[in-house]
Amino acid sequence: MSRIIKRKPPFTLYHRKTSPCFYVRFRDELTGEYGKAISTRARTKREAVRVAYQWLAEGIPSQKDAGGGETSRGAASVLSALRRADLSGLSESDKEKIVKALKKDGVIKSAVVSGSAADVRFIDFLLSIWDWDSSEYVREKQRAGHSLHKRHVLNNRTNIKKYWLPFFGDMALGEVTRETLRRFLDSLAEYKLSNGTKNRIFLAGATALRWAYAHESIPENIAAEKTFILYSAKHKPRKILTHELMRAVLSVEWNDTRSKTAFFISAFTGMRAGEIQALRLQDLGENCFYVNHSFNTTDGLKSPKNGEARTVYFPFPNIIDALKEMAYQNPHGDCFVFWGVKPNRPLNAGKWLIDFRDALVQTGTMTAEEAKQYCFHGQRHFFTANMQAAGTADRVEQLHRLQDSYRERIHRGEPCRRLPAV
Repeated sequence: MSRIIKRKPPFTLYHRKTSPCFYVRFRDELTGEYGKAISTRARTKREAVRVAYQWLAEGIPSQKDAGGGETSRGAASVLSALRRADLSGLSESDKEKIVKALKKDGVIKSAVVSGSAADVRFIDFLLSIWDWDSSEYVREKQRAGHSLHKRHVLNNRTNIKKYWLPFFGDMALGEVTRETLRRFLDSLAEYKLSNGTKNRIFLAGATALRWAYAHESIPENIAAEKTFILYSAKHKPRKILTHELMRAVLSVEWNDTRSKTAFFISAFTGMRAGEIQALRLQDLGENCFYVNHSFNTTDGLKSPKNGEARTVYFPFPNIIDALKEMAYQNPHGDCFVFWGVKPNRPLNAGKWLIDFRDALVQTGTMTAEEAKQYCFHGQRHFFTANMQAAGTADRVEQLHRLQDSYRERIHRGEPCRRLPAV
């Protein structure tokens, strides 16, 4: 005969002296311990057994915890296991797995594992990324040969302090979620800034978070590209001089002939202001400029935009000769063509813009307020619109035609004080 094995029920029943009803305690399958007692409200054991099995099938009622709230049997089981476990022995990997499981089931949205890479103040992390002297991100960009300038790093650091810090405060890196980033992006709408500026402010933090994910400092790429809808950055079209206005502005007396010369170079080569500032004696060819550097007050001499040096055709040898003479007169010995007051610093390009707008007013065609609509960079667009559309041979011919049309309108004089005739 086969032996019948009787299994103990997964609960125990007992009476309390203070109550005529039976109480049940269910055994936890995970820990093997019995949970808190629950009244079955049954006065007979048979009825109490029926109630207990019914609860096992349909769900055990929640129990009141010490704080007066209700705790389900599943939660009580987990809490009991956590109390019995030696959590101090958990590795960082184990902790990350627990957090990941809780996130997957929707129990938590974010958490920071103590001692992990994400257990740092979020703002401190962002500032460490945008630190020119000590940032690992900056070092990696430089090692890879990417174009990254000190001014860009400094601007992003300023944006972190001015806009990110007031919003995130002391929040930890691991606490930041897509939702908090989305709310921050929305908060930028309150500032009276251009949409392009708002996007740059947001990308200062988003870039750092992407780097953190790539280096496993955070488990999820919460700032992945195309995750957020950025502000529509439609730029206002720059005002470009017409040929008539170009002739007029070159015919008036400028406050400083160096500003007029820089303006002329920009309009007929498409060079940027920083590239003209960076011109040195060795960058002047017979009929061209060797654009090897650009200049800004933060980085000093740096590579041109996009990191590519180039040669720019400029068929005005008498102007180039005047520029060489100007460079020879540099008292600082640093070979800058447009030298300024301080050594290793060329003339401030802001002066060129002031003198350019003043010249516009002197033409009698606009007011000072209207002249503010024009910027120095607009001469690059003038060049693009009038020169670059043609082929190289046509461009040279077109330059000479413009040279002839301006010849009698540009003031003659000493090369170092006034723009020489072309």
